[in-house]
Formats: sequence, C-alpha cells, structure tokens
Amino acid sequence: MPELLLVSTTAALDTRDLVRAIERAAPAGVTVRSAPGLMAPAGAGDGLVREAARSRGATAVVIAPGGPDLANHALLSVEAARGAGLAVAAVVVAGPGG
Repeated sequence: MPELLLVSTTAALDTRDLVRAIERAAPAGVTVRSAPGLMAPAGAGDGLVREAARSRGATAVVIAPGGPDLANHALLSVEAARGAGLAVAAVVVAGPGG
C-alpha cells in the first residue's frame, strides 16, 4: 500500500489531525493524503480525485460525520471508491456525533 487516501464525505470535516496521526503510525514508504471527496478536482489538469488516486494505486479510508446521514454518506463514498477501482480499507466516523 504505497498511498493511503483519506476521503472526507463532507468539506466540513477537518482531517489534518487524523492525517498527522496516521503518518506517525504508518510504515515507512506509505504516503498519507487527504481529499474533500472522490469527485473533487484533483488539481490543475489532473481530473478528479478518484482518477488520480486510481493512477497512484491508492487505498481509500472514508471519513464520514456522525449523525442521521452517516450510512448514506459512507455507503455512497465506498461505492464511488469501489466503482473507481480503489480498495477501501475502512470507514471512520468523525466530527460531531462521531
């Protein structure tokens, strides 16, 4: 697993602390990145996050806020990742209600 991509299901979640914690615990050689969603622009001319992640062979971790829409947020993101050919390692419930 050369790259672990933390995909937030909402822009309201701040994943910086989680990224730093995982970076400290990850084995050498693993890159940890975060994105505001799989359908977000990846960068200048790079298409969407999901295409860029697929080209790098990333494994996704879905970060979803706790609350009444948790299942919908998480399942839609997991399905989008799998549909793009990305492995999904986990779903993390975070933020208020998490």
